[in-house]
Amino acid sequence: MIKLSNKTLDNKMRFSLDLLFHTVNDIERISDLSENIAELGQLSINSNAKLSDSAKDEIVEIYNKVLECYNLALNAMKDNNTNVAKDVLKLESEVDMLEKAYKNKHMERINYNSCSIDDGIIYLDLLTNLERISDHCASIAKRVIKINEH
Repeated sequence: MIKLSNKTLDNKMRFSLDLLFHTVNDIERISDLSENIAELGQLSINSNAKLSDSAKDEIVEIYNKVLECYNLALNAMKDNNTNVAKDVLKLESEVDMLEKAYKNKHMERINYNSCSIDDGIIYLDLLTNLERISDHCASIAKRVIKINEH
């Protein structure tokens, strides 16, 4: 892409190339967040963290939505499909709502002493990293929509 950016391009191609640069950046950020999640998993194992069954279920649910969001974002980009991109935006909104709801549920668990502070930090970090991945997926989807509007 760097070599291509040094070429003479028409406005539409230049616009598309700029959006692709940003998309590559989003994918790189997603990989960084995925690495954070792996490190949290290792920390959880090393510290023998105990999450409640409901906390585990919440992580699985939001993870599955984020994974779907990621796969759809890549497919929207690959196929240049605005309908799929719009599905990504809907899913990302669902992930945002789940994150907020799960943080509230987590505070209830803390208040009822059904979760330790240390284990809760791992849980909250997992939620935050997953939600941020969905944000990057939404950025990719918005670019697909923008390319098709341009």
